[in-house]
Amino acid sequence: MTKVRREIPLTFSVVLTLVLSIALAAQSAQDLYQRGLVQEHASGNLERAIELYAQAAKAAGKDRALGAKALVRMGSSQEKLGVEPDAEKTYDELLRAGGAVQVSDAQSLANTALLLLENAQARGRIMSRAEGAVARLGGALPRTISELEQFLPPKATLQHAS
Repeated sequence: MTKVRREIPLTFSVVLTLVLSIALAAQSAQDLYQRGLVQEHASGNLERAIELYAQAAKAAGKDRALGAKALVRMGSSQEKLGVEPDAEKTYDELLRAGGAVQVSDAQSLANTALLLLENAQARGRIMSRAEGAVARLGGALPRTISELEQFLPPKATLQHAS
């Protein structure tokens, strides 16, 4: 067998491995997001939902829309827990980075939606900025837990049900 013939299967294997890795990473981010939705809506476990949304946002990579959706759900879950400072930080970071657009009425919503639908460059800028916000917002779960711990009794007073 010639050297060229041996290199073709090897090259194909490397390319196939890269393609599958990228597909699995995308699936993993989507899976994390879906699991977050289940925890938030079906189980009511908002702490776990926040953790999964944060992981999904980080794992989303180039899927900026998924990363932004995960951050919005994360902020909503933080609000439901009553941890408004974290939710506000999540939303503010998206707005500050230009990864979200705040609208004040139906007309500005329609104008913004039309602009983003028609202008791929503007849409790309917002998506890129949202991706940057996703990267900067890591670590929200530990801050949320820290905020919640002040409402829990000391560990020494907790008793196990047997």
